[in-house]
Amino acid sequence: MIEKHQGLEERAHTFWEAWGKLERAGDQQLTTRVGTRFVARAAVTTKGPRKSERVIRYLLRGLESGRSYECCWEHYYNCNRTRIGMYSASVDEWIEQNGGSDGLNLEGRDLSALDLGRDAIRDELKARGISEPEDYPAWVHVIAGNAEGINLRRTILEQADLQGANLRWADLQEAKLWNASLRGANLRWANLQESDLRSMFSSLEGAHLFGARLERSKLTKKQLGRGIGEDRDSNHPSKPRSRLFASGGRRHRIP
Repeated sequence: MIEKHQGLEERAHTFWEAWGKLERAGDQQLTTRVGTRFVARAAVTTKGPRKSERVIRYLLRGLESGRSYECCWEHYYNCNRTRIGMYSASVDEWIEQNGGSDGLNLEGRDLSALDLGRDAIRDELKARGISEPEDYPAWVHVIAGNAEGINLRRTILEQADLQGANLRWADLQEAKLWNASLRGANLRWANLQESDLRSMFSSLEGAHLFGARLERSKLTKKQLGRGIGEDRDSNHPSKPRSRLFASGGRRHRIP
């Protein structure tokens, strides 16, 4: 007898990555490995015991053939004992081929102490045998043809825990960081332009921000707490506050 969630299958991307990509890109006409054409659609349930949950629907000739909730994503059979593995695998491959961070939803995730700095990104590319800029995946932040960090532009990171994370040289432009904790994070040379960091719970206390780009970003002095990481590092040779908020010879005033 088929059991729900039978058949564990490894996926390269999370359910939230898949749902976010589909929600932003719209319905996608995909093909399974055996040639079956179907449509993948990001949706939110409107009734029943799972009302308001996010779900990926798989449609054949306009009719639903299966669906995947987060708990079903890495299984061949879903909660209803319906085969969905071949559809989920195709969506996973589609993300790999059309990668990038735009719309990626990492809301509320524990990403504390995560290392996504420049060295880690370059080591990962080396391990994958990727050396040419034209072959870099979309999740790589590229500057002048060089892999400099992780591309998290326009990523949804609301209420995410990024305490102590290494995001050196990361591209976080227009990222949604409302209520996210960046306490003690390494954000040196990161691009935080137009990102929204404001909230009564979000903290940047102890974060290293030397060289970070903060033009048109939204944050308050209170979020810096007792100071940024460079303020506490007596061996740091720079003058972090003047460098941090300087752009074009002018200083940015934080409200």
